[in-house]
Amino acid sequence: PVCVVSIAGPCRKGKSYILSKAFDQPDVFPLGHKMEAETMGIWIWIVPEKFKNSNGQEFTVVLLDSEGIDATNSENTNDHQIFTLTVLLASVLIYNSQGVPTRSDVIELKIMWVSVLVDIYTIEMLLYSLTVCSYIGKLSERIQTRSTVSGAYSPSQNSEFFHKTFPYFIWLLRDVTQSIPDDCKNIREYFLK
Repeated sequence: PVCVVSIAGPCRKGKSYILSKAFDQPDVFPLGHKMEAETMGIWIWIVPEKFKNSNGQEFTVVLLDSEGIDATNSENTNDHQIFTLTVLLASVLIYNSQGVPTRSDVIELKIMWVSVLVDIYTIEMLLYSLTVCSYIGKLSERIQTRSTVSGAYSPSQNSEFFHKTFPYFIWLLRDVTQSIPDDCKNIREYFLK
């Protein structure tokens, strides 16, 4: 078994450093100390050590370090494509950001997730077209996550689709020293507010 740990987020906020440090893999991903982004595209590293889950089963960890969002030397379409691929390949997705999250951070994150959903729908439509056009359709039927022609799913089916398709999500808030507001019991409540 494989666990793919991906990291995404705004450019120049230390994603490569965090991923390397979290798995004690120094010098794996290049770190930059300049204004330009260091990581372009997606960089992959297989952690040589084996890990064990709670049942004692060994698994391999694969690290995906992705290009930062909104890099000055990148295009917006690249951001969405790289983020989509990062999400779809991940078992665990770490969204790295710095400072207290703002409304615009939440809106940007929602836009990126909508982009992922649109990309999944586009892939499904392409696979459906292959089904109609050729014998490759049998393969496409096996790899579709849901049928785009069968209509809407019930809420429980949508939830099941979401959990099968998307990774475990961690929003890493770096360099935050403030406490949460008094009217919130925990950080989850703060974000849902």
